[in-house]
Amino acid sequence: MEENKIKALIQLLDDSDTEIYQSVYKEILKIGKNYYQFLQNQHKVCEHELLKARLGFILQELQGEFITDKLLNWRKEGGESLLEGWALVTQYFYPSINVLDYKKKISSWVHQIWLKTQPGMKVEQKLKIVIQFLKNQVGFSFQPTEDLYLNPEFLFLNAVIDQKKGNTFSLCLLLNIIFHQLEVYTHIVSFKDYYAIRYLDHQQHYYIDVFNSNEIFSENDVKLFLIKLNLDVNLLHYKPISNIYLMLHLLNYAKVLYNQNQNQEQYQKTEELLQHIDIKFT
Repeated sequence: MEENKIKALIQLLDDSDTEIYQSVYKEILKIGKNYYQFLQNQHKVCEHELLKARLGFILQELQGEFITDKLLNWRKEGGESLLEGWALVTQYFYPSINVLDYKKKISSWVHQIWLKTQPGMKVEQKLKIVIQFLKNQVGFSFQPTEDLYLNPEFLFLNAVIDQKKGNTFSLCLLLNIIFHQLEVYTHIVSFKDYYAIRYLDHQQHYYIDVFNSNEIFSENDVKLFLIKLNLDVNLLHYKPISNIYLMLHLLNYAKVLYNQNQNQEQYQKTEELLQHIDIKFT
């Protein structure tokens, strides 16, 4: 019965009366979550150009609601998987991508890297193997360019993997995901908004600066770097950034860039997502 009602509503989406169209649009959105597959099927068989376009807009909006709900649940459950959080945020902005393809690609890289490691291999060696693999086998560029910091697309999973480059933040996300899948438990820290990978245990401190990736930096190297920046040299004051706050950093970074680029539509979309997941960035 409800499907017949939806079919009838779809036929009204091309109404020339704006009020009627908006009323029908809202009504389909209201009940559409429970009939998403049915709406998708109706969209596939629809031959009316305007109806198809407007139904497509509804499907995009419904998909956005599904993704924001998943992201909220991810946050409530502790944000355990960084890859899952990054994939959801990316899909929110790029709803047509297949995030499973990107997850499979990362898994394939991890498997290939794992084959290059040996039992008992030192952590420092494993860190270097990952960087060398991404550079030499995959073709990643670890060189800074202005567009990497001004273009918000390089914050997202699809652009980083497709174009094989990113800024310090997004490259740190990718590296941290790969390290964790290799059971090398690194984390991300920020030195005055400059992001780095850190491996830390009771005996070893290793740091990776993604734009100086030919070297693995020691604790003393980083302290010298901090002195140059006139920053606190007590490295324990730089706490690991949780997966949840990494995604909040990403969204607020994106919001700033969208505003600078005068992309108000994406700026508003980012603001809406931040409000939906109900965590205020501080």
